[in-house]
Amino acid sequence: MSSKKITAWYQESPGLDTKGKPSTVLRPLVDIQVNYKHGQMIGLTALVDSGSDYNLFPADICRVMGINLTKGILIRVKGIGD
Repeated sequence: MSSKKITAWYQESPGLDTKGKPSTVLRPLVDIQVNYKHGQMIGLTALVDSGSDYNLFPADICRVMGINLTKGILIRVKGIGD
């Protein structure tokens, strides 16, 4: 596997501070290219979640890329808030 430099940038987004009051948080984002079966490349901006076990994308991306979601296996994913 080759090593490549990835540049992340940060976007301010609405969030909550440690006391639960409205605030802004910085979210790390990267620009990526995704393809399916060597087809059309799609450019996306993705949130970096280094603790995630899975890469999650909206279903609309599958439709654009020609991936039939009804043929897949359903896996329920839970986050910190269940």
